[in-house]
Amino acid sequence: MWGIEWTLSRVLNLVVPPLGLLLLLAWAPVLFALNYVVRLWRSFFSWTAARDKTVLITGASSGIGEQIAYEFARRGSRLVLCAQREGRLAEVARRCGNMGAEAVRTVEGDVAKEEDCRRMVDAAISHFRTLDYLVCNAGIGHTFLFKDAQSIEAMRQVMDVDFFGSMWITLHALPYLRRARGQILVNASIGAFLPMPRFSIYNAAKAGLTQFFDTLRAEPVGVDVGITIGFPGATASELTAGKTLDELGRLVVDQERRDLLLGPQPMLRTSTVAKALVDGACCGARYVLIPTWFSAALLFRLFAPEALELTLRMMMLPLMKGTTPPAKYLMDAVKGREVFYHPPATSQEKAETAVYRTGENRK
Repeated sequence: MWGIEWTLSRVLNLVVPPLGLLLLLAWAPVLFALNYVVRLWRSFFSWTAARDKTVLITGASSGIGEQIAYEFARRGSRLVLCAQREGRLAEVARRCGNMGAEAVRTVEGDVAKEEDCRRMVDAAISHFRTLDYLVCNAGIGHTFLFKDAQSIEAMRQVMDVDFFGSMWITLHALPYLRRARGQILVNASIGAFLPMPRFSIYNAAKAGLTQFFDTLRAEPVGVDVGITIGFPGATASELTAGKTLDELGRLVVDQERRDLLLGPQPMLRTSTVAKALVDGACCGARYVLIPTWFSAALLFRLFAPEALELTLRMMMLPLMKGTTPPAKYLMDAVKGREVFYHPPATSQEKAETAVYRTGENRK
């Protein structure tokens, strides 16, 4: 004899899906129009929204984080730049000052360590007395198949930096962000919804990050603090230059493996991505997807995941044992390195890349 729980579950299975679809069809146009009007209104003030505001940025010494710092500097913000490379931070801070930042402070630290995250926030508050924007940008990637992992250390490093680093600093920054009714900008990745081979741990960290901040919106935090999650595609950064963790957890540069991962797709410039993310945060956007053509992959992820997984597997992995993946053939055929990949912007970045290519780890 079936219990009341089974009967109720059957009734809900029959009633809730069609009712939910009807409600969605009824409310979606209204919500879309309302969001569009709000975004349009805020866009008129987006350039001045960050003026005289305190902005804390993690991973600010290179890549997208560096360009985000420059973007806020042009808007007259007060900056707290955080990263592990003190020398690079000092150079970025100098440039920010020349670009119009009201004031700049640097904090050397590792977001994978909770105490360092607390210290970054404390530095911002002790120096500027407030915190208006938190940019969770620090991240690291890997380029190995999960089955080939030889050390859990590489997996732990990726999760510590890409997921827990953003969680720790958000935890310590929230009281000040809520007081200022501030904004959090999260640099996630298309890996949050695109199951790219050889990025399993990285993708898991970014997916977890997305769900974490989406959930914060539904908690009391979401009433006081705005949250913008960015999903940039392939961007000309240290990661797409091949600087990642290998199977043993070593930080190396491997451009050949980079070609297998990314294939012949255009690299976005970091400045382009940074401007889109900062514009989105200043307008209060929930999500920023750049480039927008990746929305097609999201549709396949929702409605035809088998087709998406098959395509990625056939492009990024060898079709037969001992052969080269098709993505690599295409890269060589169209001279993808020369066409799609932007070189490091400065001589200092070139020198740093050369150090990593030797497999030598940096502090």
